[in-house]
Amino acid sequence: MIGQRKNDNKSQQQEETLATLLADAGQEELFIQAISHVASSMRNDIENTFSIARSAEQDETADVEVHLDEYGVPQGVEASHEPMMSPSWSSDQTDLTKQEQKALKQQKKSEEQAFKQRQKAEASETKHREKAEMMITKEVQSEEFRDLRQKAIDHFDQWSSQALGRIEDELRLEMKEQQDAGGGVGKVNSLAELPELQRMLILHSCLLLLLGLEHYGPESRVFLKRLLSHLDLANIVLVNDESKVAQGLAHAADSGMNADAETQKRIHDKKVARRWMIGAGAAVGATLIGVTGGLAAPLLAAGVGSAMAGVGLGSTAVATYLGAMAGSAPLIGIFFGAYGGKMAGEMVGNYAKEVSDFAFIPVRKSTFSKDADSRRLRVAIGISGWVTEDAEVVKPWQFIGKEGFEAYALRWELGTLLDMGHGMTTYAKSATWGFAKNQAISHTFFATLSAALWPLAVAKASRLVDNPFTMALQKSIKAGRVLADALCNKVQGERPVTLVGYSMGARVIVACLEELAKRREFGIVENVVLAGAANSRDTKVWRRIRAVVYGRVVNAYSSSDFLLAFLFRTHNFTTGVAGLAPIENVYGVENVDVSSIVKSHFQYRYMTGQIMSACGFEDIDHHAVEREIERMQKETAQVEKERAEKERMAREEGLTPEEEAKIMEEQLQKKRKPAKEKMDDAMSGMKQKFSKMSMNKRGKGRVDSEESEVERSDSASEYNMD
Repeated sequence: MIGQRKNDNKSQQQEETLATLLADAGQEELFIQAISHVASSMRNDIENTFSIARSAEQDETADVEVHLDEYGVPQGVEASHEPMMSPSWSSDQTDLTKQEQKALKQQKKSEEQAFKQRQKAEASETKHREKAEMMITKEVQSEEFRDLRQKAIDHFDQWSSQALGRIEDELRLEMKEQQDAGGGVGKVNSLAELPELQRMLILHSCLLLLLGLEHYGPESRVFLKRLLSHLDLANIVLVNDESKVAQGLAHAADSGMNADAETQKRIHDKKVARRWMIGAGAAVGATLIGVTGGLAAPLLAAGVGSAMAGVGLGSTAVATYLGAMAGSAPLIGIFFGAYGGKMAGEMVGNYAKEVSDFAFIPVRKSTFSKDADSRRLRVAIGISGWVTEDAEVVKPWQFIGKEGFEAYALRWELGTLLDMGHGMTTYAKSATWGFAKNQAISHTFFATLSAALWPLAVAKASRLVDNPFTMALQKSIKAGRVLADALCNKVQGERPVTLVGYSMGARVIVACLEELAKRREFGIVENVVLAGAANSRDTKVWRRIRAVVYGRVVNAYSSSDFLLAFLFRTHNFTTGVAGLAPIENVYGVENVDVSSIVKSHFQYRYMTGQIMSACGFEDIDHHAVEREIERMQKETAQVEKERAEKERMAREEGLTPEEEAKIMEEQLQKKRKPAKEKMDDAMSGMKQKFSKMSMNKRGKGRVDSEESEVERSDSASEYNMD
């Protein structure tokens, strides 16, 4: 039991280490096997991204797709593999009347025709599958993907060597010391058999050891998440532990914890570093304790060593596991991306050279406050695809939970997004669109994305949405590349990033991930959720995406999204649109059919939180999700009401689509003028802020922290509701 070790009556808080947690149960080798298994499964996932033939594991899940019912509850649907049966009937017709014989003959004929049609469809499907397999084979064997695969594997192997090497070497050194002290009793057959608190401390030790690498990339996060199953712990245990450690590190840094020049020199001395990273003996270890013991005290006071109150790791373990992070406030600041303004300072302002508007806005004001309690080990960035008011840059992302993430919204090309949002909402309320939607539902021609099949009257009024949509398509690519550049420059610090976007926001994310793949930049993105993505289903694109994301890649689509289909009718997407259909033949992409709950492209703005919750993502504020659904229901009812009124007026006044389009253009013009003025004022204010920050930086060497906090708070308060 914890707190009672053989030959050890000292307090748990002072003496507990990873070795003592495992030694008394004889679990050290099983633990090493577990972490090796986790790393191996992660490496296999990378290999499978570029695989040609399916593995047995892939075959088990290949035909399973998640569908959400009308209440947003996920339903697994598995493809049928029942053999196709030939039609059969009795040859005994002696007791049948002529009329019955005629009816039976007709039935036979119908069944034969149906059987032939099924045979034809099956042959066509087989031919299509064989053609697709040939294309995939050619794709994954191309020079681009051979190189991408090798670079991805090399990056992971480097991380695995550092991470597992650090954990295993530290454990083995501690085990030797434990054995020399006469420790080690009892034995269990599984890590899951250990007491829960003991398992929590094992997870906690691994978290600190990985943080000791001075970065907490998506590889480390996915590794710990998979380790949970071996420890039989719920995901919330990891989320809470990450939150507590992040706050503890931030509090310790705020307390003035820092190493003097001589201490820093000794910390980075090669001999000490060798003991710190891979273990070189007890004598050097004692030297390290002397160097870092005092520096670890603020960390212990902040609770970094504890998995639960009063029970945790001692100063020796905390200092050793965290490495240089235990003795340097500046290093902790760099880890959180705190220096140089990072996610809300001059660095982001420099991107204005590439796009007219680009800024990270905190979803909650507390993110940029001095309160260390707002710090988290993970970052989430939400990207809106269109807006009708400035506040919608941030509002859709308030469902991102406070416990697991520091949440930001990306503001990009606000003027373009406002034009697109106003154009779509105005068009959706029109009598013309009501007619178009009814035609689409009755003929289901939208799936072809053919401009020729849409009613001419609808196309004539389409200029309201076509121009803003085309402009947004172009600018989203540039914004995505700028986002990739920002992430490569570590605006997020050394923390994993989750990207969530809908509509054009999803397109920004895809462009970002393609740019990361092009640069061979791995170890940045943990998860990606794309809802109603305005992107193609090209497997090459999605394979690149999968290659640079270590966690989950989710494509939420709706076959009922008539507006998205209409917007893409003139664009030559031979592979189809991701927001309308599933992605095929790319291992690791999760397709979620939301057709039952998303009937309009507008609903993604309100439904992304519910979609993520249904897909099993943690850290979701369910109260915020419910608020957004209520707002969506009110908005949908209002749109339907206004459209019905305009349909009535159009009938009574005999308005043609061209005449209605002219009226709508006048309405849009009135909306654009104040929006442009407000946008110009906002951009002017941003430029003044960045100019002032630059002057301060030149005069003082770096931005004054007090003034910087005020500037950041101002930028956040423009949108946020917290």
